Amino acid sequence: MTETIAVVRIRGGVHLKPAIKKTLDLLGLKKNNSMVLVSSRPESKGMVSKVQAFIAFGEIDAKTLATVLKKRGKKSRVILNDAIRSKEKKAEEDLAAIASQITEGKRPQEFGFENLFRLKAPKKGFERNGIKRSFSVGGATGNRGREINALIMKMV
Repeated sequence: MTETIAVVRIRGGVHLKPAIKKTLDLLGLKKNNSMVLVSSRPESKGMVSKVQAFIAFGEIDAKTLATVLKKRGKKSRVILNDAIRSKEKKAEEDLAAIASQITEGKRPQEFGFENLFRLKAPKKGFERNGIKRSFSVGGATGNRGREINALIMKMV
C-alpha cells in the first residue's frame, strides 16, 4: 500500500534551471499555489526531492483531501455539480469515502477528478522566514510531513 503525498508549488518560475522547470512540468506544477497528489514511489520521491526548494510536500490526510475535493476539485473540466457542493450529508460521506481511498493509494482520475488543484494564497501568509528557506529552519518549502495539512487548509 502506497501513501499519497500532496505537493504544493510555492515559488515562481523566473530564472529556473531547465532541469528544475522540466521536473516541475512533469509533476504538473506549472503555476504557483497549485497542488498535485503523487504516490510515494521511488520515481515520484526522486522528482520531489529534486525540486524541494520550490515546493512544499507531505502526507495528506483524508479529512483535508475531502475539503480540497469539495472546494477546489474539478471533474472532467467542469466544476463539481451543485449536489456535491451542497451540504447534503450523503454527498459529504461520498467525498469522505473517495478521499480515504485516494489517500490509501488510488488515483483521483479513477473517480473522475483532475489531479491538479488550484489553491489560493495562504491566509495570513507563509511562515515567518518566507518562501526561500526550508521548513526545517522556519521557512515554507521542503518536507512538512503531516504539517502540510495545515498549509493546505490555509490555502483552500
